[in-house]
Formats: sequence, C-alpha cells, structure tokens
Amino acid sequence: MGATVHKSSGSAVPNDIPNEATFQGDETREWLVILLTHQKYTKTCCKFLAEHVTTQDCEVYVPCRNEKHVYPNRTTRVVTKYVIPNIVFVTGLTEAKAYHFVPECPYINIFLPDRARAKTDGRVALAKIHEREIRQLRTAIKNVERLDDIEMVADQLTFSDEIEVVGGQLTGMAGNYYTREGKDFLVFSVGKLGNVMVRVDKKLCKLKKLP
Repeated sequence: MGATVHKSSGSAVPNDIPNEATFQGDETREWLVILLTHQKYTKTCCKFLAEHVTTQDCEVYVPCRNEKHVYPNRTTRVVTKYVIPNIVFVTGLTEAKAYHFVPECPYINIFLPDRARAKTDGRVALAKIHEREIRQLRTAIKNVERLDDIEMVADQLTFSDEIEVVGGQLTGMAGNYYTREGKDFLVFSVGKLGNVMVRVDKKLCKLKKLP
C-alpha cells in the first residue's frame, strides 16, 4: 500500500508504509522535497538515492498507495495512485549533497527551495518538511477509505477550530477543521508544499484543547 524505500545492499527495495513503530525515533528529523521531471521516474529516483546516499538514516518516501481499479468491462487491475504527483521525500541527505544530485540525475528537476531562508554560501536554501508532517501524511494515506478523500490545496484557508480524530482509522490525527459543500475536513500543513485536506466524520472528532 504505499511506497517507502530503504537503502539495502545498494538497491532500492519498496515496502509497505511502515507501522507506527517506525516513528518511535527522532521526531526532529527533517525531509527534503524532490520535484521530478515526470512521475514515471519515481522508481528510478528512489533507486538512485538508495545507491548514492551513504548515511544509514536515509529514508525515501513516496506519497502513494496501490488501489484496485475496476474497468467498465469489469476487469480489475492494481494501480498506483499518487497523492502529490512528481514528488519524492528524502531524509538523511544534506543540502550540500542534494545540490550535487541535480546535475547528476536528469529525472530530478529541482529540490524544493525555501527562498525565505538565507544561505551563507549564496545558494538558495532548500525547503524542509518536519517529521510530524510526514507522519500525518503517511497516516492519512494508509488509513483513508479512498484516496479521493485526500487532496492538496495551495490556497489560503480560513479555519475555525483545531480538532483531533478520536475514533475510526484516522484516530490520533490532529489539525484544523474546515467545511466545504457540506463535507467535513481535517487540514494540516506540509511545509512549503501547502495544505493537505482529509475528509473526516465530524462525529469521530473532538475539539483539541490548546495549551
């Protein structure tokens, strides 16, 4: 169901999305964002990173899930659906190393920049996604009933309350409450990429107590 790639014996090995035990480590980890030239290069990019990133804490994450698609003639096929197209997240990679990868990999367009953060060497700083944001994204992709219940939005939204899911498959997720066309959503940020909207059942949510 998802695609996580770990470096193993010089090759990329796709696995299912890790369970929660994977997150019992360093919550201060930060992830860089690779923008691909085309979605078809996703596996190639993951393999390249697995072969060339030597740090043991390297992890590559692709926000996708395999789902069964039924065609009009009633034949079925398992297809990979991407929540954020042309995107690969990578942690355990320094910014200096990332700069070298762009000319070496024709399928890597750029690493997502963060122009608001200055770099002393004159280069544009790279955007970083916090571990907690990746964790929320993984949980949503793994547990929503349909991937159509998740969408990325770049627009600025107006929120009323902060909520936490206390029942069902999305239990533990927290974010801002948003309603649109009679549907209820939990919204959380994924750094410079924008916001992720996840459809939720309002009956399974409660207002989050602020500190």
